[in-house]
Amino acid sequence: MKYILLIISLLTLNSCFSQVHPIYDLNPPFDDTGLYFKDINNDLDKYVGTWIWEENGNKLTVVLQKSVMHNMFDRYQEDIIVGNYKYEENGVIIIDTMTNPAPLPDLNSDQFSIKLWSSNRSPNISELYGRILDPVRSYYASYNLECYYTPPSLSPLGSTASTEPAKMRFVAITNGLRPTPWDQPLDTRPITSRIPYDIIVLKQ
Repeated sequence: MKYILLIISLLTLNSCFSQVHPIYDLNPPFDDTGLYFKDINNDLDKYVGTWIWEENGNKLTVVLQKSVMHNMFDRYQEDIIVGNYKYEENGVIIIDTMTNPAPLPDLNSDQFSIKLWSSNRSPNISELYGRILDPVRSYYASYNLECYYTPPSLSPLGSTASTEPAKMRFVAITNGLRPTPWDQPLDTRPITSRIPYDIIVLKQ
């Protein structure tokens, strides 16, 4: 009897492992239900940390981390990047999702205002796509986010001393108004992003 149980356990374990795919899988199964897209080479780790942009008294601080086996659309799991941010203008805080992260529970139940994943599934993962939430405007408007990573420059050649930190192009895109019932009047509230649209943030 114990041998039968051992065989069943091994088959179950093998079935679980067969559901794991690299995050950059170029040919994922047509039906990805129940699969786990894993960051097997830790390509996402370079995004983890604090990123800052400053210009003319304005400052954006972004703090990112990796979420392992993140539930995606209640269909499959994937290692992704999540985080929050703070935007200031001349010392005045405009948005701070680090202390007020969730615009709406149904929009972002896990308290992260930034979610990014590798939609192109290419090795090294230098581009991430996802969404960014505004604690006020995400009640009625939606925003996409694109991030493009540039590694630090090293000088002299072969040295481990970086002359320039890693950079990331941070593009917040207005996606329009959220769907509302047909009998509601036209929403005239501003939907443009309250943070800079296209900037370069530096790894700290």
